[in-house]
Amino acid sequence: MGKNGLTNIFATVKVTPLAKDLPPNYQAVLEWGRITLASTIFQTFVAADDATGTLTALKRFHGLMPYFMLKGILRISNPLAMIRGLMDLFMAQPFGGKSLLQRMFTSSLFEEAKALQEDIAAVSEKVGDPALCEKVRQFIYAPKEIQAFYRTEASMENVSLLTTILRSSDPPLLNRAQMFRVIRAAKAHAEYSKYRETLNDSDDDDGPENEEAWLFEDLNILAKLFSRLRDKEQLIDLIFEGTTSDLLKDIFAIFYTPLAQVYKAANIAESLGDLQNFITDLIKTIESCEALSQEDPHQTVQIFINLVERHEQAFYSFVHKVQSKGEDLFDSLMHWIELFLTLTRDGFKQQVSLEFILPHTGEERKEIMKEIDDVALYYYKMKLFYEGKLRRRFGRAHAKNDADADDAAAQELVEGVVKELSFGEL
Repeated sequence: MGKNGLTNIFATVKVTPLAKDLPPNYQAVLEWGRITLASTIFQTFVAADDATGTLTALKRFHGLMPYFMLKGILRISNPLAMIRGLMDLFMAQPFGGKSLLQRMFTSSLFEEAKALQEDIAAVSEKVGDPALCEKVRQFIYAPKEIQAFYRTEASMENVSLLTTILRSSDPPLLNRAQMFRVIRAAKAHAEYSKYRETLNDSDDDDGPENEEAWLFEDLNILAKLFSRLRDKEQLIDLIFEGTTSDLLKDIFAIFYTPLAQVYKAANIAESLGDLQNFITDLIKTIESCEALSQEDPHQTVQIFINLVERHEQAFYSFVHKVQSKGEDLFDSLMHWIELFLTLTRDGFKQQVSLEFILPHTGEERKEIMKEIDDVALYYYKMKLFYEGKLRRRFGRAHAKNDADADDAAAQELVEGVVKELSFGEL
């Protein structure tokens, strides 16, 4: 982007009400953005491992959002009265019950917490020892000071943190048989950990080969599940705290001036209707793409691009209205961004010596230089690791003489990717 490029872009948007009337170079950027957004939507709601849960959360949020009442409130001409109406709509607690905002956020969190509890029950059943599971749970829910004490003790004794937790004197106490089981599991898992470090590719790891090492693996998984469950519970408690509503009110107070200007410049109620239509169309498109993907996979990609294209003008109209009627609302922000881009592109007028910034002598300089060298070496090793992993995954990457036509194509692809990743000589 050249000098004053951002200002020129918004100046063009300011005088162009329709996206189709933008100059050809702007149209090319819009097309790139359309494809990128369609790809992000597809990855989030269709291709990702948690796509089903994400879609369910979107449906729940969409179903709870009171669009009709919101549109009525957003048509109030007084910005202060409008914001007060929004606060009453989302934060009011009729008869001491949950507010709308609490129900919108906690409904998804409760579902996630329930799923985690089911996973915890399944892992606990595999472990087959309630006392061991309870010790892990108590550690996760313990205060940070107690957790830090266990970590320090494990580091001083050079044993795993899980071993320190299980053999602690805190109730429930383990009997002799349980303690021997923990000792055997700790030794077996230590051997498995050493073996795992020798693997060149993490995909070659099929897990421990004996049940004793699997005990520690399962307990480690259980600890992670308990930690995620605790985070969800703490977030739910935070939402139900009275200070949350006060915080939201303070945020509205801080951003009142720009919000009022945007409210006056654009028809927010109409834009909210456009958002409602987009989400409804998005859900219908996702639900219809599963059957279509089996018939024509290429058409699956196109329907998401068409989805974004259908609502592109509505989004552009909002930006155009804010920019054309916003009374230079974003001029200061654009000026600051352009200063940053200019600095990134052209640098300082005078060269800055890193030697002048760094300490000239002493242990502090040695520590800084050592840390820089360690970081550089770490990323160099990571490049080498990914390069080797790519070569192994494509297979026979170095066997050029014996490669058939398919392997030759794979070899060419690997060499191209590796060329991009490699540092060359260190």
